Amino acid sequence: MTTGKNKQQFEKWLEKNFNNHYGDFNSLDFRFQIGVYLAYYDSLGIYINVISDFEHICLETFNYEIIFKNHVNEIECNQGIKTRNEAYKEAFKKADEIINKEL
Repeated sequence: MTTGKNKQQFEKWLEKNFNNHYGDFNSLDFRFQIGVYLAYYDSLGIYINVISDFEHICLETFNYEIIFKNHVNEIECNQGIKTRNEAYKEAFKKADEIINKEL
């Protein structure tokens, strides 16, 4: 879920904060990875929300928003994703892309 310079930065952050407590992080179930990614992005001032959208009675979809602490009023949104985990994955990909542009 992290690439390029962001991956290097994430691995240093993971080592510093968890001291390899997780072993091979990428082999963990994604549900466990979500909390770690959220903590990492929070530490960078990037806040990710996944929101359930119940507009359609029979169809539950999820939206995500990314709020950047250093960029006031800059919000990235995506809508209509089928599962909560997919929404997190898409949000993490977008956050990774943005961080790599800034590094």
